[in-house]
Amino acid sequence: MIAAIRLRAGTPRPWRRPAWCACLALLLILAACGRTPHEPHPAAVGDPVAVAAPVAGYVCPMHPQVVDDRPGTCPICGMDLVERRAPAASPGERRILYWYDPMRPEVHFDAPGRSPFMDMDLVPRYADEAGAGVAVDPALRQSLGIRTGHPVRLEMTPRLRVAARVLPDAGGVVRLSARSGGWIERLLPRAEGDPVEAGAVVAELYAPELVQAQNELLLGGEAASAGRERLSRLGIAARDIDAVLAAGQPRRRLPLRAPVAGVVSRLPVREGEAVPAGATVIELAPRQALWIEAMLFPAQRLQLGERVRARFTLPGLSGRHWEAEASYLAPAVDPVTQTLALRFPLRDPDGLLPLGAWLDAEIEGAMHLAEVAVPAAAVIRSADGDRVVRLDADGRFRPVAVSIGAIHDGWIEIRAGLRREDEIVLSGQFLLDAEAQLQSGWMRMAVPEADDGPQGDHDHGDDGHDRHDGADDDQAHHGHPHRERRP
Repeated sequence: MIAAIRLRAGTPRPWRRPAWCACLALLLILAACGRTPHEPHPAAVGDPVAVAAPVAGYVCPMHPQVVDDRPGTCPICGMDLVERRAPAASPGERRILYWYDPMRPEVHFDAPGRSPFMDMDLVPRYADEAGAGVAVDPALRQSLGIRTGHPVRLEMTPRLRVAARVLPDAGGVVRLSARSGGWIERLLPRAEGDPVEAGAVVAELYAPELVQAQNELLLGGEAASAGRERLSRLGIAARDIDAVLAAGQPRRRLPLRAPVAGVVSRLPVREGEAVPAGATVIELAPRQALWIEAMLFPAQRLQLGERVRARFTLPGLSGRHWEAEASYLAPAVDPVTQTLALRFPLRDPDGLLPLGAWLDAEIEGAMHLAEVAVPAAAVIRSADGDRVVRLDADGRFRPVAVSIGAIHDGWIEIRAGLRREDEIVLSGQFLLDAEAQLQSGWMRMAVPEADDGPQGDHDHGDDGHDRHDGADDDQAHHGHPHRERRP
């Protein structure tokens, strides 16, 4: 009996283990209920604390090209836009200025994603890349033939190549006039530019006053002397007066002869036309005394300086040239061409330069000292301006805008933008220029530092949200971004 009772006392009771488990679970539940539901786990001192990345925008899950900077709905499918957070940069990471499509580098985006233009990811532009230029490996630089050098100090003579025209010397033009009223019954020159020899008959004039003077000449005695003087004053040559005396009778028309040799520069009358006394019958320009007139823009004239010389050649005529020094500059520009007339007096004894002919003129100005001069091949000239590629101390090639001056024998004067101590690219700069265009162009390489605060360059309209209409839907279907920041 006693043994049986001891056995029961040593046997563990099966109901005690579940009771203890239940008590322990109850204590854990009470401890959990005593804590605030939204209270996070405390972090130990020195432990890293996770910080949520800033919201970079809101995007449609079904149409990633629809991006907004505020919550809303997709204009295409009507779904709610979801947050898109940019990865937070740690203190040691590079700061991102913006994202861009390598195929459209001029369009900037505020957040990463897929390009709306091409099926590719947007690429970040880092702050330390702004204005960084182009870096080229030395071995690759040699294989590409990139040569560098320094500007030099050089004596330069500005030269221009322009077109020039042959004109008659206005100071040597001779005008032949009718000294008595009458009619031009015969006219020998037919057009301007016809050559005329000295003493040649250019016109025959009938005038009642000439007939009366001939009758007076034929009277003889003192009347003959008065008649000769009268005919001479009316422009009749002595040989023609003697011919009237030899014939013994008056002539119906008397000739008008050219006083000098030249070419017809103006022919204002026609055969059979009545002319009053004093009317111009013909104008003659001398053959040897000419003007060569070159047309220059005002800025070109300023580059030449005070003393200007020129060398003229006739197209198609090799081995022959003419030289002259400028003597006259027109005080006003031509209203049509906006050019100034620069005239060079020239003598052409051989008569090789016809009036009105166009010549090739190489105009040379006064020599001056250029403090900074570079080879012409080193300057990239375009509609955006003139620039050279400079190699800086960090080994990167950067574009430099320059202001050019005189051009002389393959050299260009640099008036601003360079120093003689700078090292520039002499050959291969167009390869670097093409590389820079792929990296958003020379002009976009100097991107200003962005502010650390939130960017507020977007225009949201009156209510702060984008207004999506049918045109915006079409843009979204064709892959155009709703939010983009242009430089």
